[in-house]
Amino acid sequence: MVTRAESAATTRRALLDAAGALLDKGGTDAVTLREVGADAGVSRSAPYRHFADKESLLVAVATEAWTPSPTSSKP
Repeated sequence: MVTRAESAATTRRALLDAAGALLDKGGTDAVTLREVGADAGVSRSAPYRHFADKESLLVAVATEAWTPSPTSSKP
C-alpha cells in the first residue's frame, strides 16, 4: 500500500519532470501550472498543492538542476 507521503512525493516528482520538459521545449513562457499538471497527468489542483506559484516551481526545478545527484561520481 502506498502511503500518503509516497504518493505526494511521486506527484511532486512528476510535476518537476513535466516542468523541466516544458522548459526544454519553450523556456519559462511555456511553463504554466495548468500545463505542468496536464503533462504530469495529475488533477488541475495538484500543482497548486505542491507549489505556491510558477516562480516557486521554477525555483524547485533550478535548485534540483544545481544540486549534485547522490549517485554522481566525484572527480
